[in-house]
Amino acid sequence: MNIKKIITLFLLSFTFIFAANAQLTYELYKASGLKKQVQLFAPTMKYQIDQAKKQDATLQNLPTEFMTKINGLVDGAFSAKNLESTLLNYMSQRMSQRQIKEVTSWYKTPLGKKCVRLENDASSIDALQKMGAFMQTLQSKPLTATRIKLLQKFSKVLDFDQRTKTLAIDASTVMLRAFTSSMPQEQRPTVFQIRNQIKMQMEQNQAAFDQTTFISLAFTYKNLNANEINSYIKFVNTAAGKSFIKTSYEALSAAITQGSKSI
Repeated sequence: MNIKKIITLFLLSFTFIFAANAQLTYELYKASGLKKQVQLFAPTMKYQIDQAKKQDATLQNLPTEFMTKINGLVDGAFSAKNLESTLLNYMSQRMSQRQIKEVTSWYKTPLGKKCVRLENDASSIDALQKMGAFMQTLQSKPLTATRIKLLQKFSKVLDFDQRTKTLAIDASTVMLRAFTSSMPQEQRPTVFQIRNQIKMQMEQNQAAFDQTTFISLAFTYKNLNANEINSYIKFVNTAAGKSFIKTSYEALSAAITQGSKSI
């Protein structure tokens, strides 16, 4: 199995304190677009697993029954219900009611709704297919120096590089756990071993990964103008915005890691 190639191809419970907070949290969960992204996770994972199979000679020999089993494992481990539970618990416990209300209000503004739409679109299978065309467009029509500087500022505020790297490791772990699910237990690599191998692979290809990450940021927010990006940056720099971005990334990573262990 060409694990290096697979990794390269892949390069994107507690109870509630009280019912009122749970309702507020769920409202933010929907308004921020997280609900939609959670629903897209399992289908996107299965699509990328299928693409990896098509592009790796060893994986192409896997029987249809095994791929059906893998799809079933992914559906079970990453059902929207399971992921949603983890995300809601994290948000409910790590954000105050005031922060939840502030962030929800921002995401209900015209700009907030536009950002949610762009982020959800970038999480779809269709976006994965369009990313290649976008990269080719940049070769003939590169971003201006001003746009690059603005996106770099945006990336730094979001801690986009590190958080994208973490989620890429999480998702790549899912794929490798799925492909090794038929191995004898004593021979099968653990989640810890797989994550370490992926991290080493990323370090060896750091420049390429950084470039891909930046391009994904440019692709996601290509329809935001400078004023809109600066307004988004202003929101993210608020105490409530920082809390939400940090919490949502950590919650999603925890949910994916938890799901990986069940495969």
